[in-house]
Amino acid sequence: MTTLIIILSPWLFQSSASAFDSGPAVVSEALFLEPGKAHFFPPKNQIRTTFSFAIDRDTVPEWIRKNWAHRTEGDGIWIADNTPFKSEQEPYDAYGQQWQYGLGDSYLRGRLFCMQDEKDIGTVWDFIEYWDPEAGELKVLQIGRDGTTGQGTIEQNEENQTKSLQTFTSPSGHSFVSGHIVELKDGEQKTQSYHVENEKWVQNRQYIWKRVSR
Repeated sequence: MTTLIIILSPWLFQSSASAFDSGPAVVSEALFLEPGKAHFFPPKNQIRTTFSFAIDRDTVPEWIRKNWAHRTEGDGIWIADNTPFKSEQEPYDAYGQQWQYGLGDSYLRGRLFCMQDEKDIGTVWDFIEYWDPEAGELKVLQIGRDGTTGQGTIEQNEENQTKSLQTFTSPSGHSFVSGHIVELKDGEQKTQSYHVENEKWVQNRQYIWKRVSR
């Protein structure tokens, strides 16, 4: 077990903890009490917060590392035709995903963007996927352009297939549950989305995502 205490300071420091071995850095006030868990102590009268993260990439299960490597290969860009769902309210020709590693290759960052006339016209969702060593789960955080958030978990359903379940909450407080089954095969991703109510999964949209290079 590694315990690391960092005091709020404007100076540079070199830490011996593996997560910070890359060199000196300006840091925020923090206290690491156990592997993978950090407690932050912000200025007086602010709320104390806690978050978990993967300190060492080697702690991430092999199936997750393989999945991330596949999705980030090349430019990490995948495109899906939106023709079957195109309408006046949804005028996009296609959607795109772009995936890349976060700091230390210990988590995944992504975005979902809209396309018209083969051009990227803007991001509508941001994603973070990370291994939570305390819970023993792959977690996903999804944040929409309007402030809606989706939080949940991803598990391996079978070889090259994952199953996710997320609870979404809008800025007004409305919430709903959504599920996805994603299969990676032959350079493509097949994504089936579901509405989930009372643990019943009802099929929604299906997209076939194809890897592209720019």
